[in-house]
Order: sequence, then C-alpha cells, then structure tokens
Amino acid sequence: MKKKILFNIMVYIEFIIFLSSNISAYKVNNQTKTHFNKTLFQSQELPSDDKVDVFNSIIKNTHSKTVQYGVTAQFNTSDPKEKIVNELFYKLNKDKKLTKDFSSNKENYSLNFKGKSVSGYIESTRYDNYNIVKIDIVKQSNIYAINELNQQMHSILEEFSHHIKYFQYVKVKVLNGSVEETYDKVIKTLNSIGNNGIRTDSLQNGYTSTTCTGQYKRIYSNGEPVDFNFAVVKYSTGVYIIMGTPEIMETY
Repeated sequence: MKKKILFNIMVYIEFIIFLSSNISAYKVNNQTKTHFNKTLFQSQELPSDDKVDVFNSIIKNTHSKTVQYGVTAQFNTSDPKEKIVNELFYKLNKDKKLTKDFSSNKENYSLNFKGKSVSGYIESTRYDNYNIVKIDIVKQSNIYAINELNQQMHSILEEFSHHIKYFQYVKVKVLNGSVEETYDKVIKTLNSIGNNGIRTDSLQNGYTSTTCTGQYKRIYSNGEPVDFNFAVVKYSTGVYIIMGTPEIMETY
C-alpha cells in the first residue's frame, strides 16, 4: 500500500515538472514571436501620429535654409490624355495666376505651368490600354511648407479613387559647414530617428544616400526597402542638401 502511494506521488511530481517545462517553453516561444512581430512592425511605415518629419529634423540639425520644395503625384487612368490634364490644371489654377504652354504627340500630352514662385507640369502618357498621369508642383521659398503643398495636391486629386503614388522633394542651403560635416550631421539625425542601414555612393561633388526610416511609404531598390533619399552636394553657390521620399524625383 505504501509503495502504491509512493508511486502515485512520484507520478504526480513528474507531471508537475513536465507541465512547468511546457509553460516555460511556451513563454519563451511567445516572447520570441512578440519580439519578431515588434521588429516586423518597426520596419513598416509608422502610423501618422507616430511619424517624424525627417525633412524638418535635418533642416534644423544642419542649420540650413529652405530653397525650394515640391510634390509629385502619379496614377493610372482610362480617361483621355487631354481631358485629364486640362481638368487637373483647371483645379490647380482656380485663382487664374498661372501661365501655361503644352505639347503633344501620339503617346503623350504635357502641360507646363508657371507662376510667382511656383512651377511644374502635368502630363499623361499612353501605356498599353491606359494612361499614366503625373503632376509635379515645385515652389521656390525660404519657408518650409511642404505639408501645405501636400494638402493642396491631395485636394486637387481627392475625387480620384485610383492608387496614387506621392513623392516629396526638399532642397535646402547649408548656412555653415562643409560637405563632409553636413553629411555627418544628416547621418546622426537619421540614426536618432531610426533606419535599416544607410547606403551611400560618392558623387563628384558630394554624396548620395538611401535608407528606410519607417516614416514614409517605401519602394524597393535592388531588393532593399527605401523610403528616404538624400544628397549632400557642393555647387559654386554653396553646400546644399537635396532630399526626397521615397526617392529624389528632381534633377540635381
């Protein structure tokens, strides 16, 4: 009888040990999954409330002055080329302060516009059985106001239900500092914000780099996620920083 009781106690103890080890394994596995999920989340575009204005952070930390900024939007449509371009220009030019000139051929209809401290173009290009529409607005200003320009672009395109790709661009002049000093300040700023690694190429007059900060919608370049592109360059008029999301669409 005593042997039977002792045997039952031993079985019960072994069961408790087995149960405890499984619970511990579950916790470790669950923690690993949680860490993986957090890492995966951090590599995605952040919610709007958690976003950092990378442009403005770099402007402040490099003591630079805004020169110009712009927004480009691109989408596909089945609407005729001339119709969509003229409709967009009408919405953009409600105050009648823009001048325009246009060119066209069988595949493309393009309208260039210009006004006080603003310029750009609207074009529609035939591709297969649809048209690719692109609208580009660039403002010359020493006041950083790209958020207002973004709102204007969204207002112009609000009636379109298409998947619209947006690109932003900012050019600033560095008030004091060399290309190397400025580049280091930009890198420090990006590291403080967070990124997945910065890839840099040398230019004849400076550097150009790409990274993924998680602050903007991304594209993929050579298999790597990219949502921020910048260049630090020296011209005869000084040192400049050119920035774009997810890439720089303007020439520099």
